[in-house]
Amino acid sequence: MKVKTLALSFGIGIWMLAWWAMLRLEAHWDFTNLAMILMLASTLAAVLLPPRLAALALVVSVLVFDWRFIEPKGSLVPHLQQHLWFWISLTAVNIVVLALMAYLRIQLVRSQQLTAHLGQLNQWHQILLENQNTTMLAEHLLTQLTSTNEGKQLAPLQVALKHISPQASSVYCLWGAWQLEQLAGVDAAEAERRALGPGTGCYERWQDVVLPILGRKYAYGALVSPCVLPDVTRRYWQLMCDQLGAFCDRKRARQNESQAIAQLEQERTSKAIIAAVSHDFRTPLATIIGASSALLAQENQLSHAEQQAQLQRIYQQAQHLSRVSQNLLQLARLGSDAAVHCSWEDVGEMVGSLLSQLVFKSQVHIHLPERAQLIWCNSVLINQALFNLLENAHRYGPANTAIHLSAHFTDQCWLWRVQDAGLSLTTEQARARQKAFLQGEEAAHPSGVGLGLALCEAIAKAHKGALTFSSEPSSTWQLALPQPPLPKAD
Repeated sequence: MKVKTLALSFGIGIWMLAWWAMLRLEAHWDFTNLAMILMLASTLAAVLLPPRLAALALVVSVLVFDWRFIEPKGSLVPHLQQHLWFWISLTAVNIVVLALMAYLRIQLVRSQQLTAHLGQLNQWHQILLENQNTTMLAEHLLTQLTSTNEGKQLAPLQVALKHISPQASSVYCLWGAWQLEQLAGVDAAEAERRALGPGTGCYERWQDVVLPILGRKYAYGALVSPCVLPDVTRRYWQLMCDQLGAFCDRKRARQNESQAIAQLEQERTSKAIIAAVSHDFRTPLATIIGASSALLAQENQLSHAEQQAQLQRIYQQAQHLSRVSQNLLQLARLGSDAAVHCSWEDVGEMVGSLLSQLVFKSQVHIHLPERAQLIWCNSVLINQALFNLLENAHRYGPANTAIHLSAHFTDQCWLWRVQDAGLSLTTEQARARQKAFLQGEEAAHPSGVGLGLALCEAIAKAHKGALTFSSEPSSTWQLALPQPPLPKAD
């Protein structure tokens, strides 16, 4: 507003200065030279004044110039023919200058408007890249459109946007007060894949302007304006709707990709389970059946030592089957978001119970706090996770080398570390081992279904913790368990 007032003041000042100069120079210059001052003033004033005011000032100035400076003075009728043609030429030139300046002003306004629209489109594009919530985007679209000058005049606006999920792809989310006729207009715009309503060239008699939100193949809804839109505004709003449609396309593509990946993962898991069951269940069962049948058929022919060896084989294979079955069942329970029941447990007792289950406990070096400590966890699950980490270190580390198990409390979190003396893994190898039904290729005697580390990670997540890997100084797995405040003694 201040800029317009300043321009108006300068325009009026230019005319006043021009007339002051012409009146002062009247005795020294002829009317043709004075006419140059008039043309200069009209050109400069046309830049600053509104078109109508500039035209009015020009007409008045030309008539006053004729009355004051062209013979016979004091009359609007020129005395000589050359004076008449000069007056006509002066008027025509001033009209052309005024028309050109008005045209340039209009183009300048359009250019500024297009520049503003381009900046808003870039801002809208950035918002679409950073935000993934479709509902918030629709609300932001309404806010951005109604905040412009056009939007203030044409509000209220309405938006109908479909759910992108396949389960509700035909259900609309609506913003604004709707009527059945307007929803029919949305369906028609989607079917035609173009804008409809007054000024669009399609369904001109429709009462509202409907701008569809279109992707490449799918229609996602429409923007509805109850008033006729100028062409520039309509094209600008349609561009914003097209960008929203492109966002919906990208979100649909990501959903399809996630579903495809989940389906492939499910198929891979199913095949891996079948392969695991066929190998890791069938082989121990064959050993158990063979050893037990030998005991039954040759009981009197086998020595006591041979019978004990067969029984030992049966026991070991049965233990192996038990661990595999337990891991499978536990992973299935944790995968179904089953609740984990925790209690305060003694760290030393948990480690003692863990060591009693290990065949290779002579290789395990324990590092615990000197004072007795309590930990909030499910002791059965944590012992199972630590057992899997230790067994993993024993399987993949060098034979008969030390395995270090340490635990300490820091920053309201218990940190359990299992470190072996083996060669450090790469990050990709560590991540691969954490996936169910995948085994590392470094094992000297690979067996099992590759559930150990996957189950450890599931147990950590169930305790709101994390399982991480470090390669310095050697392969080290860390299990972090966040802790609540210790209970106060009575």
